[in-house]
Amino acid sequence: MFVIPILGIIAPMFLLCGAIAPVAGLIKFIGSLFGYDVPYVVAQFGSMTLSPVFTFLYSIVMGGYFGPVRQRSLETVITLYPYGR
Repeated sequence: MFVIPILGIIAPMFLLCGAIAPVAGLIKFIGSLFGYDVPYVVAQFGSMTLSPVFTFLYSIVMGGYFGPVRQRSLETVITLYPYGR
């Protein structure tokens, strides 16, 4: 009963995060090459903050992870809730 509304909200967010994460990491990396700091793009684990190069690599991995997850989530929503077609 709760699966369809939750997946209906999460699936588009996975789509959005999968597209935005690599772009944000690229902006952070290019900014660091030109000497600018982009404080809005941060990969932080506890008190450790990744460098711009590792932030870019991490964002590529997260974008690749969110792609298949969102695809399965959208397929599940369409399968369980066919009335939206």
